[in-house]
Amino acid sequence: MKKAFIFTFLTILVASSCTKTVEFVGEDSAQRLVVLAEIEVGQNQPKISLQSTFSNADGPVYLSRRSIVDVYVNDELEPKSFRPDELTDDKSDWISGAELKIEEGSEYRLLIDGSEKGFSVIEASSRVPVSGVLEVQDLSSPNIINTQNETKSQFKLEFTITDNDEISKYYHISPYLILNDGSKLFLDIEEILYSKNAIIDLSHRHGILIDNSLVDETNDVSLYMSVPHDFENLGLSSMFMHFELKTVPKDYFLYHRSISQNVDAGASPFNLPTVTHTNFTSGYGLFATYAITLDSIAIN
Repeated sequence: MKKAFIFTFLTILVASSCTKTVEFVGEDSAQRLVVLAEIEVGQNQPKISLQSTFSNADGPVYLSRRSIVDVYVNDELEPKSFRPDELTDDKSDWISGAELKIEEGSEYRLLIDGSEKGFSVIEASSRVPVSGVLEVQDLSSPNIINTQNETKSQFKLEFTITDNDEISKYYHISPYLILNDGSKLFLDIEEILYSKNAIIDLSHRHGILIDNSLVDETNDVSLYMSVPHDFENLGLSSMFMHFELKTVPKDYFLYHRSISQNVDAGASPFNLPTVTHTNFTSGYGLFATYAITLDSIAIN
């Protein structure tokens, strides 16, 4: 899943980069660093992905131990360092030491010096927002819908999110069921009923993005969602609907919105390309620190 997403991102990046020209300072001006660094509160020894853009003529470039990958916490002068993860065959994986702790309200700055491979120094900053609170107003019983081509179980969900952060009011929520084998079955979003302007139905990963500052005056979000199975034969471990709520910085929202918009466009030559958002200087990708909470509600 991770490698597929990285390939999708790089493909989108090539398609969207024609809308802007960014000068590169280094030995290889044809390639630029691509960073995927999403780190949640409390995550032990978080990993990030570091590689480069590529072309038909040149494959991706991977950084070596001689590169510097540091995170500065708040105003501390001594950074926390990442190193290549030698326990995986994926050359793009870098892992932090145990001393890096991600906490709500703290500021983090990621600096990457890949000059030994011809890249300029790049950096990005992220502040961890304080977790919002999810309150489910209503969850309908499953409606089993049979058509000639499929059987699906549909739910209507209504909820609100209360902001606890004065700056960030952005969220990523993913509803899912847990099967008997412990795996998660994520629900597909079918239709958004209220607060349509505030919601992005993601095409490249599960769930929806919410800009809570744009939610309707009622503060309610209402939608239909489904799984492509007969609910009674799913083999659930329990009769609960589960929710993963990420309280995310604005850059996370803008980045994944732009990725999803490019996926929706389908790389058609008749669609105007969407510039993929990045918060890195002279590089591509995302550095985002976020808080995550889990909740559940019984299915009647």
